[in-house]
Amino acid sequence: MKRYQKYIQDLKNLFSNTYESAGGQEFRFFHSLNVANIANSLMEKIDISDYDRDVCIIAAIFHDVAKHTRVQEGGILDASHEYEKDNNLEAHERISADLVKNFLPHNMQKEKIVKIQNTICNHSNPKTLIEKILHDADELSEMGSMNLWKMYTYSAHKKRNILNTIKYWFETDRARHLEKSGNLYLDVSKKEANRRIKIVDEVLNDLQTQLETE
Repeated sequence: MKRYQKYIQDLKNLFSNTYESAGGQEFRFFHSLNVANIANSLMEKIDISDYDRDVCIIAAIFHDVAKHTRVQEGGILDASHEYEKDNNLEAHERISADLVKNFLPHNMQKEKIVKIQNTICNHSNPKTLIEKILHDADELSEMGSMNLWKMYTYSAHKKRNILNTIKYWFETDRARHLEKSGNLYLDVSKKEANRRIKIVDEVLNDLQTQLETE
């Protein structure tokens, strides 16, 4: 990912003073970096050209860039689709696709810029392979270790205790993640999703064991 450091730094600058209840300080930056790394990892297991790999990684880095325009007082950022709908906002995918050109080199081929924009714009309802890769990477970024981080920070934000957080995972959120896993496009993504769900199971089972009173 070293060749993308300029893009990564630009993204970090945008979200440096933002805060999300599930994720904490600068979470949108870390989420986007995580998506790019996951996409890169998925593409290592798929037959894909260097050109498309480059397009997909750049699209992953900037897929949520529009959300920096939605920062509220105190740096609070609600990055959810529900926030968009409730406030009648244009879909962030379309705005991000438009904004990405501001971060790309002036000498980049027009064809490549358009492909990056289309990948961002369509990743929630993908048709091409790289759109599907970005979609799956975005979904996978909410699973596993990153999901644990979001659970911990959100529980602290809501003043929810440890046992209630564990209960919420096993009684409610685990089923949502299994459904999400089944809706991924690539077999390699589904396999990775199951591995990540297992990580959360193991960590929370271990934590629950340490808190048993009987």
